Amino acid sequence: MPLPSYVLVVVVELTAAPGELIVPRPAQIVGNFARLPAKTLNIVSGLFLGSRLAYSAFYFYQETEAMAWARSGAFFTGLGASLYVLFSSASKVRERRLACRRIRSARRLTPHPSSTSQVFKLTAY
Repeated sequence: MPLPSYVLVVVVELTAAPGELIVPRPAQIVGNFARLPAKTLNIVSGLFLGSRLAYSAFYFYQETEAMAWARSGAFFTGLGASLYVLFSSASKVRERRLACRRIRSARRLTPHPSSTSQVFKLTAY
């Protein structure tokens, strides 16, 4: 028995609702800010879109418990992809901050050539 069109629209809208809980757009923005490679961001974006497509298909055509587990797997694959980008970005930003701190501390420890605190050797004439 075919579904009426308004029920079909409601079902399709419900498949998109869990996608709003995942953070793909902020993850991509943070990934760009952290200067992650474009290849990594493209792969993760494709993985996210593919997992959302699979999730929607499993949601719409679910008939068995195995398909329910597959739908959950698709959902957590998309979530994992977004979290991977967030954690990779945080790690890269942290590495850059630590490198900047090391450079600043090294500049403080080396005396400037015009500094008067250098030791001069006294010689007798």
